[in-house]
Amino acid sequence: MYRSKRKTASRRNFADDKAAYTQQYPSRLSFYDAPPLEEITLEQFEQWAGDRLRVLVEIQSLGLRKKTPKEMETLMRPTLNKFLPLTNNPDTQHSERQKDHYSHFILSLVFCRSEDLRKRFIKNEVALFKLRYQSLSPKEQQEFITSHSEKLPWRYIDAEEKERNLDNFFAASGASIRNHLKLERNVDSVTDDQVKQYIAQVEQFIKVPFERVPNLVSSRTVYLSEGNAYLPSSMQTHILANEYAKFLERKLISTVQQLPQLEEDDRLTPMIMHLADNFSHSEGYSPDIAGDADITAAKINTPGLRRHYPLCAKRMLDGLVATSKLQYDARTQFGLFLKGIGLGVDEALVFWRTQFCKDGRMNSDTFQKNYVYNINHLYGLNGSRINYKPWNCNTVFNKPRPQRGQFHGCPYRDLPRSQLEDELRELKLREDEVASVADMVDGNGRTPEDWTAACTRVFELTHPGAQEDHLDHANLYFDRSRQYWDKREAA
Repeated sequence: MYRSKRKTASRRNFADDKAAYTQQYPSRLSFYDAPPLEEITLEQFEQWAGDRLRVLVEIQSLGLRKKTPKEMETLMRPTLNKFLPLTNNPDTQHSERQKDHYSHFILSLVFCRSEDLRKRFIKNEVALFKLRYQSLSPKEQQEFITSHSEKLPWRYIDAEEKERNLDNFFAASGASIRNHLKLERNVDSVTDDQVKQYIAQVEQFIKVPFERVPNLVSSRTVYLSEGNAYLPSSMQTHILANEYAKFLERKLISTVQQLPQLEEDDRLTPMIMHLADNFSHSEGYSPDIAGDADITAAKINTPGLRRHYPLCAKRMLDGLVATSKLQYDARTQFGLFLKGIGLGVDEALVFWRTQFCKDGRMNSDTFQKNYVYNINHLYGLNGSRINYKPWNCNTVFNKPRPQRGQFHGCPYRDLPRSQLEDELRELKLREDEVASVADMVDGNGRTPEDWTAACTRVFELTHPGAQEDHLDHANLYFDRSRQYWDKREAA
């Protein structure tokens, strides 16, 4: 599947054969039932996997933030177009489908390794599958179903059978079709005549053995006849996604059995382990760490700047102001955050000296002796002269958790629920909003995606009308907040 700038003579080179491409990738949607046969470079292997990972991270974040299917479709469109497009453009469709195909199989290698990883992968791949299926035209949907007739236990009914059962379809599924039309057309009401007309002229029905859809049968939302349930297109996505999930689960179990062979390759194993460890972090953001003349020591704790801080930065600043000290991990995390928002080294020295020496708790000589070198070091002026970047969330998660009296880390991960709720109330969230965010990170087995999704949700709640991409960097939070308020105040 992979190569390093070379071709293997014993393998067929599909890159030179468009007919083979068409046969291998006949549709924009895929069950990924045929393994890759072409060779790719190690650079493509890593890039394609990383791009698909960004898509799955964003899907998971939107799901955790309880976005509706319509909101999910709208918010995912830019991410999909950027990282994993699938168009019908003849000039690009082959390369797009190849990337989609390979990236799916690469991440299968990454996330087949444990039951937890498999569940997360299946959940987000199924969500991606549903998004893509819903974006297909009715003709493409029918062609996809027909092409997988040997796997799928249903078929489309013909016009005669549909005409014969119009009244039955309206009686059984009219309510669900009405709701679908209201969402699709963004209207408050749809008349019976409009529903009937839609069923007669637009809606496509499939029939499936009734035992495959027990939930729909028990809810009496589908027409039953001779052992078959008749499903309108608005219900087909769900059952199709279930079939895909079952197929994907079987495939991942089979994949994990083949891993010992893969681990013999010392080129791929480090890449795969890196992808697994960084599921929560997309490496697409790098803050501008040049000094900003508008960011001064005197402004760091002002309301105008504080409103842009994520909760982690607020907690570290509050801890510093209250105690006139911060332990090393918090000094580094918060110091690099301030560097990332534009606080230059001279102003940084003023800020830290002011906080440490206020109220006579430390004198200037002690500050000069114990802290100036470290602050200069963060800016690349001492020691190895590395120009350190602000920490992203993944780096924070890999650092030691805070102990009593410490303020570094991630509050969504580290704080008890009651304390987190108090912090969220300080942000002026309503009680129902406080509870919803706390629920996202409460309990055992929570993951980095839960913590960053909760932070992203808080951004949306404190920035009315914002529909934000997944935030996994404190400085990205700050930048997006400043852009948001600048735009609102300029309007």
